[in-house]
Amino acid sequence: MPVEIAYLGPEGTYGHQAAARLARRVGSDVALIPYPTISATYIHAAPLCVLPLENTLHGAVLETLDCLLSAVPVPAPAVGSSVSEAPSLLSAASPSTTPAATSTPPAPPSASSTPPSTSADPPPPTPAPSSTPEIIAETLLRIEHVLVARRGVELADIRVVRSHEQALGQSSTYLRTYLPRATLVRYPSTAAAAVSLLGSGGPSRVRAAGEPGSTHGDEAGEASSEAGDAPEAASDARETAAICSRAAYEAHADELELLHVGTQGSEHNYTRFVLVSRRGGTAPDLTDSTPSTAQARHTTFLALPSAAPLDLLTDIVSVHSRPAPAGLPPFPRRYLVELSSTTTPVSLHPGAISLGTYQP
Repeated sequence: MPVEIAYLGPEGTYGHQAAARLARRVGSDVALIPYPTISATYIHAAPLCVLPLENTLHGAVLETLDCLLSAVPVPAPAVGSSVSEAPSLLSAASPSTTPAATSTPPAPPSASSTPPSTSADPPPPTPAPSSTPEIIAETLLRIEHVLVARRGVELADIRVVRSHEQALGQSSTYLRTYLPRATLVRYPSTAAAAVSLLGSGGPSRVRAAGEPGSTHGDEAGEASSEAGDAPEAASDARETAAICSRAAYEAHADELELLHVGTQGSEHNYTRFVLVSRRGGTAPDLTDSTPSTAQARHTTFLALPSAAPLDLLTDIVSVHSRPAPAGLPPFPRRYLVELSSTTTPVSLHPGAISLGTYQP
């Protein structure tokens, strides 16, 4: 049977491109399985998944951090505490950045549908200790966004722009300059935003989270602007554009108009993707991406329940922090730490959970 690799779909996302590149290191018998959100990709049933970790222009991908840091156990509330039982980290994340997902991995999204409604589904569970994630490889993908709309639509017609929050952030200068009055609407992925433009072309309505019949978070296309989050106003499809990859545009070029190439505003725009395995299973043997040497650099990721172990670590490359679940002291944080060393794996320091060591 082929080795399944989950990625943030649908086809045409940057995650799809990264998964295809990393799949070449896994072997020839590989099946790429699209999922509609990052959280759904992470709790997939496949043995491997590809997640976007960080971008050179817009920083860390928060939903990915929340997924990886869910490996850190949640301490039980103190005896006699009035704080309710702490929810899982994934379910505690902001609705506008972490869409709900079913506990059973959803079916891959069809190429003709808008982001599916999952508001009635239970929040995704925190992965069990036996499925602690292990980052085993990475790839760096150059990102060039394009602005697309339905055929016949011009830039002057645009009142709404849909995309993933990372693409919207990376394109902020372009949007402020050329579409300063447009409402910015978050979608689970760039390709999903492009696909949402297809169809009958009649008026569309994306409800705000909490409205009757609304979807949840990103899957509802919850809008955001510089003034903060707001529901997308009723809009005609001919006033709506999407920021996506060129691959997503080319897949539907017969229905989409290419309005602009390079909305990210910088040629030096890269997203780092990681290949994640489950320790409960058997990680595949990967082919080397670069010739190995005696002094080859190793990358190690650690998950920390507090900042205390940071003083014990050396060769720190980066530190990302995220809010911990409720039930802990005020404003608790969890930390994802990246270390670099020319020796094989660093020793595990007290309070840290290893999320993998590999040679990039």
